[in-house]
Amino acid sequence: MNRRWRPGRAAPRGERGRRVLLWGVVALLLGGLAWLYGGRFLTMHRLAHEVATLQAEHQALLREIQSLQAQLAQAEDPAVVEARAREELGWGYPDELLLVIDRR
Repeated sequence: MNRRWRPGRAAPRGERGRRVLLWGVVALLLGGLAWLYGGRFLTMHRLAHEVATLQAEHQALLREIQSLQAQLAQAEDPAVVEARAREELGWGYPDELLLVIDRR
């Protein structure tokens, strides 16, 4: 052989293959863990956002319920019922004259 001599010990042939195999297994293991837990973290983030959205919607519905309960409490007053009937339905008493003005 015409190669120059190099100091140090030459690595046995099988050791290099074992090293490559070991690094391959480590890379495969890390990739699998990243795939497994990365997907879970993304799902957890998406669900946390969905929970926050649902909580905001829940608060809005609670405010609407309180508003409707306040309107219901007012509906027990006969004067309020009469005023709403006159405004929205155009109702009145039989002896009253209803005047409708149509502007064109």
